[in-house]
Amino acid sequence: ISRGTLFSHYNPSLCPRLLYQLANITGIGRLDDADVTTSSSEDTPPCYGEELPVIAWADKNVGTINVSWKHVYDGRDDRFVIGYYVYYRETSTTVTIFQGRDACNDKLLWERIFLEYKKQESKSVVITGLKPYTRYALYVSVYYIDAKNATRSAIVYVNTSPTNPSPVEEMKVSVAASSHLTLTWLPPAAPNGEIELYEVMYKTVLRPSLSSAFYDRNQVCGEDFER
Repeated sequence: ISRGTLFSHYNPSLCPRLLYQLANITGIGRLDDADVTTSSSEDTPPCYGEELPVIAWADKNVGTINVSWKHVYDGRDDRFVIGYYVYYRETSTTVTIFQGRDACNDKLLWERIFLEYKKQESKSVVITGLKPYTRYALYVSVYYIDAKNATRSAIVYVNTSPTNPSPVEEMKVSVAASSHLTLTWLPPAAPNGEIELYEVMYKTVLRPSLSSAFYDRNQVCGEDFER
């Protein structure tokens, strides 16, 4: 912004600290009180405090991630804590909470799970239905009745556990010589992990002479046809 400033009044969804950070990034510098109003206590939007400690790890079950966090409410009335939202999304890169996010596509980017606040119970959830051997970003946000208080964790990344791959595709067999066969195929569409080797299984099939005596014994579909 070469000639201009930032303007924000009565914005209940934006922490003023973020405006000041944006002003420094864009080179605007100091913001005038006429441009940004933060004096009214009724207009103070939520500013997230210290990061919530969160750990996450891939479960042994396919497509699941365990999420656990620590949160102690220091207020006098626990009823002010509504609960927790665990946000998660598939990603192959490093992401930010607000990247590509707006009121119209928020649900498309981040899935979420709600956990009701109970003081004495452990704070953890198991996310299921995920893709095997896939990287996921996730974070936890605490929700209070008092909108001026807010706490959330940093974004953490977890790879789900691998599992068996899908079948190989377009396998073809050609006769290379009287005693050789050539097999070709494409990798699985869903490898579900790192493929280290392919195991080729085969067996010898002895085809009996198709004489009239053979048909008379009604063994065309019998066990002696292949062994």
